[in-house]
Amino acid sequence: MSSDSEGVFLTQSTFTTENTVVDTDEILSDVLDLQKENITPRPNFNILSEMFSDISEDEMTEITQVVEEVETRRRFAIPMQDGDLKKNVAGESCVNTENKTKWALKVFDSWIEQRLIQSKNNEKLKNFPNNLLDLPVSDINEALTYFVAEVRNKNGEEYRPNTLYELIISIQHYFRQNGRFVNILDDTEFAGLRGVLDARMKNLAKQGLGINKKQAEIITEEQEQLMWEKGVLGTDTPEKLLNTLVYQLGLNFALRAGQEHRNLRCGPYSQITVKQDSDGKTYLKYREDVSKTNAGGLLHRKVTPKVTRAYENTVLPDQCPVKIYQKFMSLR
Repeated sequence: MSSDSEGVFLTQSTFTTENTVVDTDEILSDVLDLQKENITPRPNFNILSEMFSDISEDEMTEITQVVEEVETRRRFAIPMQDGDLKKNVAGESCVNTENKTKWALKVFDSWIEQRLIQSKNNEKLKNFPNNLLDLPVSDINEALTYFVAEVRNKNGEEYRPNTLYELIISIQHYFRQNGRFVNILDDTEFAGLRGVLDARMKNLAKQGLGINKKQAEIITEEQEQLMWEKGVLGTDTPEKLLNTLVYQLGLNFALRAGQEHRNLRCGPYSQITVKQDSDGKTYLKYREDVSKTNAGGLLHRKVTPKVTRAYENTVLPDQCPVKIYQKFMSLR
């Protein structure tokens, strides 16, 4: 420091940038003035400030665009084509419905073929094309009317009344799948078909067909206990542990269709969690997301999901659903 310099305080200094000389004493003076006026000084975080950055505005714009492009790629899915959308829709269709539709079309095609063979010996017998989608409504009504009246199973026996109904509903589903929206059960053009279908269903019911519905037999408590005693249910082998867990979950959470069992998941999105109530009792909580009657689509968006509990069995701990579930998860 030169001898002719004026007095310099410890808080005072001067430094130089390329274009600007900054006096810190002036900065401190401004801050003190702000404090006198009860104004809280706010720091300037502008990274484009000439004092702190040599990044140009064009460079910052380019960087921002790159960041936005990366965020966009992460935000949205890979662009789809028409085929991808169709696969997406088909993948969420009910498997049972799709299988029934294929079955109904196969039965219809078989009927067409048999009628064609028989017509060779009977010139008056009318034939129908199997390309239903291309037929006018009047021809569809006529073809399906004869179909309902004549259809039989592979053994040549009568179908049950409800099976006839399912055949027609499945064929209607096929129309809608392919963009042709016909309502066989309501449209006046199909009044003839509905009349024959109704008459056939009533006649078959009078014969006793379809009165006794097929359903699984109930497993009694005595039968279940016998399965435990005979080692059909248990946890001593991997296969038996899995089978027992599936049985317990289906029993306690009223899982009806096989697909509801197959939809069960582990991990953060599992439908099953281990909880404790206010009394300290441990239980499994099942929260339904999709089921046979709640597919989660537009029609079911207001349906309240089923929530059930399965409490621990302290009397028979070997048969406790909570312990069986926890053992399976620990070994999984």
